[in-house]
Amino acid sequence: MEVVYADVLFASNFIINYLLLYMTVQFCRIERPKKWIAAGAGLGAVYAVLVLFPELLFLRSGWIKLVFAILMVMIAAGWKNKILKPCLIFAAVSAAFAGAALAAQMFFNTKLSYNGTYLPIQMPVMLAVFAAMYLLLEGIVRYLRKDKVQNGVVKAQIGFNGSQAQLRVLIDSGNTLRDPITASPVLIAEKEHISELFPISGDSSLEILKNLHDADSKIKLRLLPYRSVGKDGGLLAAFKPDYVCIDGKEKANVLVAISPNRLSDGEWYDAIIGTDL
Repeated sequence: MEVVYADVLFASNFIINYLLLYMTVQFCRIERPKKWIAAGAGLGAVYAVLVLFPELLFLRSGWIKLVFAILMVMIAAGWKNKILKPCLIFAAVSAAFAGAALAAQMFFNTKLSYNGTYLPIQMPVMLAVFAAMYLLLEGIVRYLRKDKVQNGVVKAQIGFNGSQAQLRVLIDSGNTLRDPITASPVLIAEKEHISELFPISGDSSLEILKNLHDADSKIKLRLLPYRSVGKDGGLLAAFKPDYVCIDGKEKANVLVAISPNRLSDGEWYDAIIGTDL
């Protein structure tokens, strides 16, 4: 009788699930904080432990496995996104990993599975499979996304209170705006695109600040002084979002300043950041 330790089972499945979900969101070009990918991986790891209990054998049903897989993808990729494509990509990436694990089993003559949930492959073998799969899939993703930066414009996502705004951000070496108190970097975004997070009204920064303060006290607001070419300077209303992802990477301690005016005459970008981000 083989002994399976719950902590080892959870850890191995968590690592595998994280890798699969990470590659899924990368292939789908969905920008999500890594904590959500970890949450989806954790759900799958919990499921792998639960199905070993005799009282919970019903969880091995194909329909229940499918439900858990969809829930994992929804958590990792975001339930507000269209879920069919991420689910199909997740299935394809899972099949690729399963093929690599099978090849490792045949080459190293190791046992592949335990009740369909456990991979007791020797650790060096598992690490080799992880490394090979990660490098291969990451290389494919980088190749597919090499055209992402065009004319200094990248994609960004701003999250606040469960909502997300998608922006095209210009990387501007002349933008050195920071919070004078905390020295936090600042992303300047057009008012119309930030309104995807919460309603914004007002034609000036002071009006925007007052209206937001009256509408929602949970928004952490402040005024930032700025200077620009040909102008003496002014103030921008800014807030602290839950997260900011720029070009697929989550940035810490970033403030978002709200511009009441258009930033681009040609409307080919919606926000500006400095090169330090």
